[in-house]
Amino acid sequence: MKHLFRNPIFLSGFFIIFFIAFVCVFAPFITSYNPNAINLKEALLSPSSRHLLGTDTLGRDLLARLLYGGRVSLAVGFVAVGISVLIGVALGSIAGFYGGVIDEIISRFIDIMLCFPSFFLILSLVALARHPSLYIIMAIIGFTSWMSPARLIRAEILSLRQRNFVIAALSCGLSQRRVIMRHIIPNAWGPVMVNATLSMAVAVLIESSLSFLGLGVQPPQASWGNILLEAKECLGVGWWMSVFPGLAIFFTVLGLNLIGEGIRESLHK
Repeated sequence: MKHLFRNPIFLSGFFIIFFIAFVCVFAPFITSYNPNAINLKEALLSPSSRHLLGTDTLGRDLLARLLYGGRVSLAVGFVAVGISVLIGVALGSIAGFYGGVIDEIISRFIDIMLCFPSFFLILSLVALARHPSLYIIMAIIGFTSWMSPARLIRAEILSLRQRNFVIAALSCGLSQRRVIMRHIIPNAWGPVMVNATLSMAVAVLIESSLSFLGLGVQPPQASWGNILLEAKECLGVGWWMSVFPGLAIFFTVLGLNLIGEGIRESLHK
């Protein structure tokens, strides 16, 4: 932690994500507009003192929709990555610690899952759900992205299980489950943290892509992706509708990548 909070790359990413998360969580105190309130008389107003980021084609305040939509995008990133890390760590730990036939079965299953292009697999599953809720989208992204943390934790545990402290713990009579949970996983957690942070950025992009294609969060609920979907119809007259959500996605992904890079550098010091 000492190295981490002295790392300028990590701090840059941390403050970007903290700011974005802060304004999204406290959106009701930042804007008084309802993100779904339609006012056709104020459609496509450019940024002004009344509407700081302008309005969309239905007269809805763009700042309000960006802040409330940010809640959706960030929630998808955190929950989906949480699901993928839980599954990946569980399977990778079992494969790496027990080895043998169990390792072969889990490793081959990981290889099979990696054969499918992940985004097209997610598209297919979301399309099969027809009208997916936000929770279904989170689950689909999480259940299709656990392979990378599983391979990372497996590789770490394969090297850790031969260390003296693990052999000593087993020889003292500790159960294998306790050795895995107390001694091995905490020492293998570093690369998984880096991967989880970078995967969060990917999850935000996937959710935005799904919503942009009309398969993700459905209107009137706002998300950065479906704001961009609405913006493509009026690129020539409403530049603010595409620029501001695009910048929100850009800085969120940048911040998460900087956090991941900062953690990676700190782990090697």
